[in-house]
Amino acid sequence: MQHTSIVHRLPIIIIFLLSTFLHLHGLADDSLWGDEIFTAIFASKSPLETIEFTASDIHPPFYYLLVGGLIKELPSKKTDWLWRFPSAMMAILTVAIVYRLTATLQNKRIGLIAGALLSVAPIMIKYGQEARMHALFMMLSALSTLMLAQAIKTEKYRYWIGYVIATTLNIYTMYFAFIIIAVHGIWIVSLHFLHFAKPQKRWSIAIIITLIAYLPWWHVLLKIIRNRAMIGAVEGGVGSIWRFMPKVVQSLGVDSWVWLFFGLYLVGLMIAWRRNHALAILGGAWLIFPSLMPIILGDPRALHLRYAFILPVYLIFVAIAVERVLRWKFGVLIPVVILMAISLTGVLTVYEQRKPDWRGAAQFVTSHAKPTDIIISGPLWDDGRFFSYYYPYPDNILRPPVFVSRLPNIATEMADTQSKVWLVSRYHPQAIKRFTAHEFYGVTVLESTQPEYDPVQLVNIAADVCRHAGESAYDWADEMTKDGVLTPDPRTAQAGAYHCQGEVYAISGDIERAIRPYKKMINAFPELPQGYIFLAEMYVALDDFASASEAYAQGIARNPKWQGTLADEAHLLVQAKQWQEAVEMYQLIIH
Repeated sequence: MQHTSIVHRLPIIIIFLLSTFLHLHGLADDSLWGDEIFTAIFASKSPLETIEFTASDIHPPFYYLLVGGLIKELPSKKTDWLWRFPSAMMAILTVAIVYRLTATLQNKRIGLIAGALLSVAPIMIKYGQEARMHALFMMLSALSTLMLAQAIKTEKYRYWIGYVIATTLNIYTMYFAFIIIAVHGIWIVSLHFLHFAKPQKRWSIAIIITLIAYLPWWHVLLKIIRNRAMIGAVEGGVGSIWRFMPKVVQSLGVDSWVWLFFGLYLVGLMIAWRRNHALAILGGAWLIFPSLMPIILGDPRALHLRYAFILPVYLIFVAIAVERVLRWKFGVLIPVVILMAISLTGVLTVYEQRKPDWRGAAQFVTSHAKPTDIIISGPLWDDGRFFSYYYPYPDNILRPPVFVSRLPNIATEMADTQSKVWLVSRYHPQAIKRFTAHEFYGVTVLESTQPEYDPVQLVNIAADVCRHAGESAYDWADEMTKDGVLTPDPRTAQAGAYHCQGEVYAISGDIERAIRPYKKMINAFPELPQGYIFLAEMYVALDDFASASEAYAQGIARNPKWQGTLADEAHLLVQAKQWQEAVEMYQLIIH
């Protein structure tokens, strides 16, 4: 009897072990990358500090609170592994949850197929090896769906309680979890009208309890929605549904084979529709709703295409197609093995995707630099913050404008200690005189070969760091996108780099030289209001109030928050050529 039980469980045990191996393989081979470093920084804070931080972030606090406090050691390869381990465990647990969910909705045979396909899904492995909240979100989305399915099937209160807990934790993990609630609501309504089931009352009570538990965070959610809508209005949304939907589908895999799985998913939906309309509606809404909401909200962050949470239910319908269609001609084992082999080629592609080597760069500088050497970080995407996570002397890492603001004193201190300047950035800069380049994947370290203490020359070096970043922004963004780790917006990167260059010149007192990079910032990202404001401030410093008024007007026109009665009055002053009064009015609006 016990032997028979083990034999019956052997397939799911093998699937579980395979998933474990794939998720833990090479877990810390690469350095933590940008967002993962944010996890390590913010999750290391006290619970109260974490909650305060996430109140102004784009993610709720639960993931940070869950993994926070686990690691107290200095950053190393070991701590990188430990930070990623919870995500790997969440992903592995999702495989078991999907098996149970599929067995509840269909049968254990289809559950084994769905679990097997999920265990080798490349995107599942990718996010299961990242120290971010995406694997937790995927697991809780699958778990809440399992609890709901069991509650509907058995009508037992313990499953409704489990549903409330899983759903509450989910919306404290990702704001996208509200879409999962909406999809569940559509499923409940379809069960009521198409199958005469009546779980809607208990489901409504469960959701009310969940929303009550979310009361402390409602004000944050509403602020996030307003902010993202405003950013979408400035940066542009995700485009039309016809362009965005294929991107969502492609994000569920790493190569053209993704369309084979999508075809099987559609076949699975059709098969489900013939037997259970509500189940098919659940499967369709699970993909359609996450694709539609970013279009409705106009949130460009959705272009990062982190849609791994779709996979658990998505692959259930792929499994239905495999079991009901392909087995008729081939037997079920052969097509499953073929699909798993296809997925494993994608997993190899995921393993080949490298992350910027902040750890290696920091270890090199640590072993070659003096503790008093100054590190000037590049302007792209928090270069200094990422490097400082691994570097033991973070106070010596300065952004170019901050470095210039400390001149000439910092130059004197460097001369007294015979220290030198290092440059660290994520772009591949042009050759800078008297600097030697050391390349790490995704990170370039420039070592000064001759100490420089002249403040004028140090200003030029700082400005060149920013200028080279601006000139290299598109190449850098293309390289990162092709590698599959980041999908940066080159406009934002280039605009930020030219802002850095303008700020360097402005702080050094060279206002006229600052104007050109601020104009480049505007050309790089015309929809960004800040570029016009920075340019206007330079014109004000030169007492060119006419040009300042024009720049202020263009910036204010691009920010809905600044528009209104005062802006109209300032416009009338401009028409009357009362430039200085107009400038004062514009400054009142902005500040």
